[in-house]
Amino acid sequence: MTKERTNIVVWGGAGQVGLNTAEKIAYVVGSMPVRITLVDIPQAAQRLEGLDQKIWECAAAVGTNLQVSHTTTEDTTGIRASLEEADMVINAAGYPRGITLDLKDGKGPVEIKTREQINQANASITGALASHIRSYARNQPLVIQVANQADTQARLLYGILTKSGYDGKRIMSMNYLDQARLRVAVAHELNASIPSMHALLGGTHDDFMVPLHSQLRVDGKYVELSAEQKERITKKTIEGGAWMLDKMGKTSEAEPGACVAALVRAVLHPNRYADQVFSLGVYLHGEWGPEFKDGLMGLPCTLSRDGAVPIVRPKNLDQREVDALLKAIVHSREMYDAVRPLAEKYGVQKK
Repeated sequence: MTKERTNIVVWGGAGQVGLNTAEKIAYVVGSMPVRITLVDIPQAAQRLEGLDQKIWECAAAVGTNLQVSHTTTEDTTGIRASLEEADMVINAAGYPRGITLDLKDGKGPVEIKTREQINQANASITGALASHIRSYARNQPLVIQVANQADTQARLLYGILTKSGYDGKRIMSMNYLDQARLRVAVAHELNASIPSMHALLGGTHDDFMVPLHSQLRVDGKYVELSAEQKERITKKTIEGGAWMLDKMGKTSEAEPGACVAALVRAVLHPNRYADQVFSLGVYLHGEWGPEFKDGLMGLPCTLSRDGAVPIVRPKNLDQREVDALLKAIVHSREMYDAVRPLAEKYGVQKK
């Protein structure tokens, strides 16, 4: 029997990234029946109620077939209900710097300031989410890590969930934002339209991202960039988030939401978007060669309800791009080492 609706859970739905994600999904679902459930901490219950209505109204304005509901992380019944029938879980939750967090371990509240504290706090959120998914999800929803150390958190989700038989192809980080920034940089450099270009990217969501300049095509034809053009495009792509922070005083929120909405659209409408390639952080088993194993890193992928699968490794990759990707996968393993104890902690819990 076919389910009436595709169910999408946005974890951290009261935050700016979560809100923008849900709102932009409302614009792309079309006539496909979809239900979004926003989930956040109990302190955000009133805000969730308002956002619920806000997204309903956005869907009504553009005429999409969307329903919206919400629950909090302390409502066990609501969490169970949202995850039992989930087809996709989008993790947009995270702690910003300077927030006061009660660790509930006898040490009392602490102020989250350092990068290490932020990593550990976010890893705790992600570990708890993975435990909930494993406990309540009847099937294996697609899991997309959006905000906060995307590759590390997705690797944490992978490490916890696959210990209970979860299909690793269904867990990914949303490096598609970097690919969107690459497209904009190419458009500015070449005065080319976005729809005309085929621009791919790999690596991790930080200084180790790798624009694959050897694969750039515009209007179906390969484009040979100069060394200076490659340098400018790479710089703009890697520094896009920092540039936005400098100009606006805050990091991205609308753009990640738009990128996730594009992924949701591709899953909902597979015939229309079957050939689209997304840069997604996926756990590698040697698809691009034996040296690319045992790490979660961004590569160009196809996406469907069955998960994300890296495309066949292009034969004309530049050796410098290969070397940069090798450095990225080593970096990915090192990032995960910092949160490995949490993966082991949550991974040993019984379903």
